[in-house]
Amino acid sequence: MITKTSEFAIKALVVLALEGPNAQLAPRDLATRVGTSPSYLSKTMSQLVKVGILRSQRGPSGGVMLARPAAAITLRDIVEACQGMLIGAYCQAIGDAEEENVCAYHAAMYDVRKSTADALGRWSLADLTRCPLPRGELAGNLDCRMGFLREHKKS
Repeated sequence: MITKTSEFAIKALVVLALEGPNAQLAPRDLATRVGTSPSYLSKTMSQLVKVGILRSQRGPSGGVMLARPAAAITLRDIVEACQGMLIGAYCQAIGDAEEENVCAYHAAMYDVRKSTADALGRWSLADLTRCPLPRGELAGNLDCRMGFLREHKKS
């Protein structure tokens, strides 16, 4: 459900948030830290600038920075910036038809979409930075999507 683009965007934003509220990093450095190509991440960062999640600074010492506090950026904001609105076209229902008028499959998929959007809306970038890596018995989990953070500590 979360695309590769959204996942790399989340990773890059977590890195920026962990660096601090005024941190500015070059997209090339961010790409290295999250493990993707600079051109791919640069396109993703451009999408985040367009929707006001990031600000960009051009020039030799330029880069990207959070445009608002990490607590004000939800996972839903990030995912929708990268993937578009979380809306499924499950049936040919017209507009906002009454629930009793759509097929059960359409109603079920609407429920899935709404639940996903609600959950993503409850989690902020700040929430992710409070515990960016597994702890305790899971501390060495090599399958953690945020495991890349072990290798790239704050500069």
